[in-house]
Amino acid sequence: MIHSGTQLHTQKLYPWEIRKAALSHQSEFNSVPKLLWWVEINTAVPLCTYFFGPFDSRQEAQDSRLGYVDDLCQEQARGIVAQVKQCQPTILTIDQGYYPNQSLTL
Repeated sequence: MIHSGTQLHTQKLYPWEIRKAALSHQSEFNSVPKLLWWVEINTAVPLCTYFFGPFDSRQEAQDSRLGYVDDLCQEQARGIVAQVKQCQPTILTIDQGYYPNQSLTL
């Protein structure tokens, strides 16, 4: 994520770039890719899931987590829940489309 001024920008990676990064961290004892550490942040407003990473260790991801939460707070996101987990996301930002100031037409 790149934070400049009051704008929040997420760097988008293509699925093959994520896979390439994961494969570069394969165990030297077998060919099974090592799952890397990611920070997963869910927000209620806007209703989104964000993935930040990958990180080589749980501690590295944990140390970075607060910075991402602070950036989202600056962007006035609410209902922020952050966790560190081993995974291999293929989509880094999942926008579920709920914005409280958006008028709904039925």
